[in-house]
Amino acid sequence: MAGAAKKAKAGLNVPAVQKILTLLKQRHDDDGALIEELERLVGGGPGIGDILKELYAYWNDLWHAVYGSDYVFTFTRDAPQMKRLVRQLGPDEVRARMLSYLKDREVFVADKKHPFGLFVSMSNKYAGLLAGADDAAAVGCKHTPRCTTDLQHTTKKLKEARQ
Repeated sequence: MAGAAKKAKAGLNVPAVQKILTLLKQRHDDDGALIEELERLVGGGPGIGDILKELYAYWNDLWHAVYGSDYVFTFTRDAPQMKRLVRQLGPDEVRARMLSYLKDREVFVADKKHPFGLFVSMSNKYAGLLAGADDAAAVGCKHTPRCTTDLQHTTKKLKEARQ
């Protein structure tokens, strides 16, 4: 029997098996994401589509504040990237990083007018930047109590607009 196992292993197409393993792992990840989505919906939470819409609106609001016009997304390219960021970081962290990115006045970023694709590729640079005490208070906030950060103000503003 051991000779038959050796013979079968010798004829194994390793690249084909590796490809199958990769596909199975991807399927497993997709199933996990689907289970998380269903749990969130059953628990009364928002679906991924609602979360993405809110984040697109948040991005557009921030971008509009900087450039005075709406941001034009390329959804076929941007949607999978946004979804990946939300799954890996969660919507609150994505919002915080978006704000930090759009406040970045580094020439490399500002000259390109803060494109979304560049944000995705550089998102780790903006991790945790808003957690410190150097957060600027929201300018022009009329909320009571007054918002203490731009992130808090923009989030409230977007929620009010949806109501």
